[in-house]
Amino acid sequence: MSSRPKFFVAREQINNNKVTLTGSDVSHIRTVLRLKAGDSIQVISDSDKWLTVRLVEVKTKEVKGEVVASVTINVESPLEQVRCDFKKVGGIGSAFYYPFND
Repeated sequence: MSSRPKFFVAREQINNNKVTLTGSDVSHIRTVLRLKAGDSIQVISDSDKWLTVRLVEVKTKEVKGEVVASVTINVESPLEQVRCDFKKVGGIGSAFYYPFND
C-alpha cells in the first residue's frame, strides 16, 4: 500500500471504472489535501478491493476520477474465535470475575 489518501465510497459511486466523489470528500480533497486533476487517491467500497483512482476533474461540488489499478485485500479477521466463560470470584456481592477455558 502507498501513502495515497484513502476514501470510502458507496458502490453506486463506481461505474465502469469511473468514480464520482461528492459531499464532504470533495471539500477534503480540494481544500485540505489540495489535490488537482492528475493526482491519485485510493478508494474502497463494500467490496474487497482497494482502487487506485487518478483524478480527472476536481470541481466545487464533485470530484471525478478513473480507476487505474485494483488490489484485492483480505477482509476477514486473522483472529480465531475462542469461547470464554466467566466464573465469579468470592461470595455474594463480588465484583470480580475471571475468564477460564474448558
